[in-house]
Order: sequence, then structure tokens, then C-alpha cells
Amino acid sequence: MGSAKIIDPEESSYIELTPNQTDKTGAIYLNKKVDIRHGFVSKFSFVVKNPGADGFAFVIHDSEKGSQDIGLGGSELGFGGISRWLIFFIFSTFF
Repeated sequence: MGSAKIIDPEESSYIELTPNQTDKTGAIYLNKKVDIRHGFVSKFSFVVKNPGADGFAFVIHDSEKGSQDIGLGGSELGFGGISRWLIFFIFSTFF
């Protein structure tokens, strides 16, 4: 969604959330809604290459827009403006 894309789709090697350009926002979503009331596990790894600013966020939300909701970019880290977020972790690359 947004600027996000799979790099090397033959291998599904990795997902690029945004290119190294200004004013870009990208998002990826799980294909189904997860009931987190009884706990959950999420595992992922990431690499930041050529960081500009500002970073990214891992967000669990229950927005009415579901997987069609994409947050604001820049200092909002891709989750500003998403309604009904429950949990978020931010990874800032602004230094």
C-alpha cells in the first residue's frame, strides 16, 4: 500500500516500505484480522539502508478502514492519523 513494494518477487526477498525519496509513505498489512485478546506473537526483522528521516512504526490498530488505512508520513512515522490504534512501536531514524 502506498509506496511499499516487494523487491525480487521471485524470491520474496524483502519489502521496501518507501524509496529513498521525500514525501513517501508505505504500509504492509496481514491479510486477516487477528484477535489479540488472548495474546499474539509477531516476528519480523528489518534493515535500514540509507536512512533519511524519519523512521517507521509497527502498529496494531482496529481502524474502521482496516487494511486500507495508511497513516501520515514524515514525523508521523506512517501511523499518525490512523484511528483506533491499540499498540505501536516506533523506530526513529531521525538523528
